[in-house]
Amino acid sequence: MNDEQNEFEVVEFRFIRTDDNCDIRFGCSNIRGDQPIWSRPYEYTLVLNTISKFFSGREEPILVHNSSWGWEGVHVMFKQELERLYSVENSDIKKSSLPNTFVRDITNPPDEDMVDKYDVVINVSTVEEISHTPHTSILNNLISQVKPEGLLVCTFDIPGLDIIETERLLGQKIKDTGERLDGKNSKVKNTNYAHLNCGLLVLRKMGR
Repeated sequence: MNDEQNEFEVVEFRFIRTDDNCDIRFGCSNIRGDQPIWSRPYEYTLVLNTISKFFSGREEPILVHNSSWGWEGVHVMFKQELERLYSVENSDIKKSSLPNTFVRDITNPPDEDMVDKYDVVINVSTVEEISHTPHTSILNNLISQVKPEGLLVCTFDIPGLDIIETERLLGQKIKDTGERLDGKNSKVKNTNYAHLNCGLLVLRKMGR
């Protein structure tokens, strides 16, 4: 992805803020013992609102790939909410017995039948967890699955994501306005993560 190809439009690339919309339901179903899930109420809400805004008024079904979706707790809540609204395929590196799921490693390029397949590809706070593959390669793997005129919607932790290489890939700096969200100022507080911020990346694949 570069300026010469002009294949993608950067819709948003910014820090998630405390004034972003937040659905606290996504912080209450816990998969980590007694620790509140501080970021998902914002991340999942932003993903849902982004899809709704971009595809407002569209009558035909919207096909979504929820990549690295997770396996339990709040991840299931989000999966179910997506499936209530859209046609959804959920993948992860770990097998699940739940419906509409399949095994997929995001560090590998997609199979041919997945290229240009989805209206929306989602990846919530996973890319930064991977250390053995360049994050920009993973983003390219995800972007390649998006249909022309479709969206890639990612969230990520900072520090965590390779911001320097991602900024180079996108050709712009991450926007930093307002109060950055962290574990301490979240509406679902978890002070163990006061040192972490979150970011949002939304790319639109250009028509061909």
